[in-house]
Amino acid sequence: RCINIGVQFVDSAVSMMKHGNKVVAKALQPHIETLIIHIAFPLMEFQQEDEDLWNEDPAEYLRQGYDLVNELTSPRAAAVNLLLSIVEKAGGGKKASRSGSSQSYLPKVLAHVESMLQTYEQA
Repeated sequence: RCINIGVQFVDSAVSMMKHGNKVVAKALQPHIETLIIHIAFPLMEFQQEDEDLWNEDPAEYLRQGYDLVNELTSPRAAAVNLLLSIVEKAGGGKKASRSGSSQSYLPKVLAHVESMLQTYEQA
Protein backbone atom coordinates (compact mmCIF):
# COMPACT_ATOMS: atom_id res chain seq x y z
CA ARG A 1 0.00 0.00 0.00
CA CYS A 2 2.84 2.40 0.83
CA ILE A 3 4.46 1.84 -2.57
CA ASN A 4 1.12 2.54 -4.23
CA ILE A 5 0.74 5.85 -2.37
CA GLY A 6 4.32 6.88 -3.15
CA VAL A 7 3.91 6.18 -6.85
CA GLN A 8 0.57 8.03 -6.87
CA PHE A 9 2.32 11.03 -5.29
CA VAL A 10 4.95 11.05 -8.04
CA ASP A 11 2.17 10.63 -10.62
CA SER A 12 0.48 13.74 -9.19
CA ALA A 13 3.74 15.66 -9.55
CA VAL A 14 4.08 14.54 -13.17
CA SER A 15 0.50 15.70 -13.75
CA MET A 16 1.43 19.11 -12.34
CA MET A 17 3.98 19.41 -15.14
CA LYS A 18 1.07 19.33 -17.57
CA HIS A 19 -0.36 22.44 -16.00
CA GLY A 20 2.85 24.38 -16.45
CA ASN A 21 4.25 24.14 -12.94
CA LYS A 22 7.81 25.07 -13.81
CA VAL A 23 9.19 24.36 -10.34
CA VAL A 24 7.91 20.77 -10.44
CA ALA A 25 9.02 20.34 -14.06
CA LYS A 26 12.52 21.57 -13.26
CA ALA A 27 12.75 19.20 -10.29
CA LEU A 28 11.31 16.14 -12.04
CA GLN A 29 12.60 16.27 -15.60
CA PRO A 30 16.15 15.12 -14.78
CA HIS A 31 14.66 12.08 -13.04
CA ILE A 32 11.95 11.01 -15.50
CA GLU A 33 14.10 8.33 -17.13
CA THR A 34 14.93 6.90 -13.69
CA LEU A 35 11.23 6.85 -12.83
CA ILE A 36 10.53 4.93 -16.02
CA ILE A 37 13.35 2.39 -15.83
CA HIS A 38 13.80 1.88 -12.09
CA ILE A 39 10.30 2.47 -10.70
CA ALA A 40 7.52 1.92 -13.25
CA PHE A 41 8.86 -1.04 -15.21
CA PRO A 42 10.01 -3.12 -12.22
CA LEU A 43 6.60 -2.67 -10.57
CA MET A 44 4.86 -3.83 -13.75
CA GLU A 45 7.01 -6.92 -14.28
CA PHE A 46 5.46 -10.37 -14.37
CA GLN A 47 6.64 -11.84 -11.05
CA GLN A 48 7.13 -15.43 -9.91
CA GLU A 49 3.96 -15.24 -7.81
CA ASP A 50 2.06 -14.15 -10.95
CA GLU A 51 3.39 -17.18 -12.81
CA ASP A 52 2.52 -19.49 -9.93
CA LEU A 53 -1.05 -18.20 -9.76
CA TRP A 54 -1.37 -18.40 -13.56
CA ASN A 55 -0.24 -22.04 -13.52
CA GLU A 56 -2.43 -22.99 -10.55
CA ASP A 57 -5.61 -21.06 -11.36
CA PRO A 58 -5.72 -18.98 -14.57
CA ALA A 59 -9.28 -17.84 -13.86
CA GLU A 60 -8.24 -16.41 -10.49
CA TYR A 61 -5.24 -14.70 -12.10
CA LEU A 62 -7.56 -12.96 -14.57
CA ARG A 63 -10.09 -12.12 -11.84
CA GLN A 64 -7.39 -10.45 -9.78
CA GLY A 65 -6.20 -8.52 -12.81
CA TYR A 66 -9.65 -7.01 -13.28
CA ASP A 67 -10.49 -6.47 -9.60
CA LEU A 68 -11.24 -2.76 -9.26
CA VAL A 69 -10.85 -2.76 -5.48
CA ASN A 70 -7.41 -4.37 -5.77
CA GLU A 71 -6.46 -1.81 -8.40
CA LEU A 72 -6.91 1.02 -5.87
CA THR A 73 -4.03 -0.32 -3.75
CA SER A 74 -1.96 -2.13 -6.36
CA PRO A 75 1.59 -0.86 -6.95
CA ARG A 76 1.35 -2.32 -10.46
CA ALA A 77 -1.73 -0.22 -11.28
CA ALA A 78 -0.05 2.89 -9.85
CA ALA A 79 3.05 2.20 -11.98
CA VAL A 80 0.92 1.86 -15.13
CA ASN A 81 -0.76 5.19 -14.36
CA LEU A 82 2.62 6.81 -13.71
CA LEU A 83 4.00 5.58 -17.01
CA LEU A 84 0.92 6.83 -18.85
CA SER A 85 1.24 10.21 -17.16
CA ILE A 86 4.90 10.48 -18.11
CA VAL A 87 4.22 9.66 -21.74
CA GLU A 88 1.07 11.80 -21.99
CA LYS A 89 1.86 14.76 -19.78
CA ALA A 90 5.59 15.06 -19.32
CA GLY A 91 6.50 15.17 -22.95
CA GLY A 92 5.51 14.77 -26.51
CA GLY A 93 1.77 14.82 -26.94
CA LYS A 94 -0.78 17.60 -27.28
CA LYS A 95 -1.31 17.62 -23.53
CA ALA A 96 2.40 18.12 -22.90
CA SER A 97 2.78 20.88 -25.46
CA ARG A 98 0.58 23.14 -23.34
CA SER A 99 3.09 22.91 -20.51
CA GLY A 100 5.91 24.01 -22.77
CA SER A 101 7.63 20.63 -22.59
CA SER A 102 9.12 19.74 -25.93
CA GLN A 103 10.81 16.53 -24.82
CA SER A 104 8.98 13.29 -25.56
CA TYR A 105 9.54 10.34 -23.28
CA LEU A 106 7.77 7.83 -25.51
CA PRO A 107 10.98 6.98 -27.44
CA LYS A 108 12.75 6.28 -24.13
CA VAL A 109 9.91 4.03 -23.00
CA LEU A 110 9.92 2.17 -26.30
CA ALA A 111 13.72 1.83 -26.26
CA HIS A 112 13.53 0.29 -22.79
CA VAL A 113 10.81 -2.13 -23.90
CA GLU A 114 12.92 -3.11 -26.91
CA SER A 115 15.92 -3.67 -24.64
CA MET A 116 13.86 -5.88 -22.32
CA LEU A 117 12.58 -7.92 -25.26
CA GLN A 118 16.09 -8.38 -26.65
CA THR A 119 17.31 -9.54 -23.24
CA TYR A 120 14.44 -12.01 -23.03
CA GLU A 121 15.11 -13.27 -26.55
CA GLN A 122 18.79 -13.88 -25.75
CA ALA A 123 18.01 -15.80 -22.54
